[in-house]
Amino acid sequence: MTVLFVRALNDDAEILRDWEKVLSPWGRDMYREMQERVEGEARMADYAYERAFMARNAGSIEEAVRLLEVGLDVVERTSPEMVPLLKEMAVASRMAAAISPVGPLRPQSFRLPRLSTMAVCAALAHQLLFSTSERFRLRAYVLERGFGLVTRLLLQTTTRIRQHRTSADPDWERIEAARADLRTLSTASLRTFQALLMSLSAERG
Repeated sequence: MTVLFVRALNDDAEILRDWEKVLSPWGRDMYREMQERVEGEARMADYAYERAFMARNAGSIEEAVRLLEVGLDVVERTSPEMVPLLKEMAVASRMAAAISPVGPLRPQSFRLPRLSTMAVCAALAHQLLFSTSERFRLRAYVLERGFGLVTRLLLQTTTRIRQHRTSADPDWERIEAARADLRTLSTASLRTFQALLMSLSAERG
């Protein structure tokens, strides 16, 4: 069984390399535009959260709370945009004749227990699905749920810190874990978008 699993992974990697060769110029332009937007938004949120942690470490809890709220505002404006985009990706995948293969999200890539558990369940379901389009839609669904989970956790934890003006480690550790997982979700969403573009490029080309 292990040998078959490793062989399947190698086959998927070879298929993926073949798909990447067909990404068209318009597909590359769309991907770069999406990449610049997602990475720009991530940098804004990271800057606010990094400054919040610096203020907290310096003992300035009021400034730390203010910066947490700035970071949360960025996340609340940008993360919800990913949810309809991922839903649209899933719809578009139904229209493509073939979908570039995508792997399951890796549970060890996430720091929040709920996200890690979700990724474990999705990885098991991934192995039970036969078509690449079904696997694509499963990945998009998990990413969609992940963005919602992380955004809610950041809101709840920021609210708790604001109300209690606390610098206690558990809440701040949750903030840091959620930040890391948000970056992971964004990177995985870009890879999913790229897979869809490669599929559409193959149809046009």
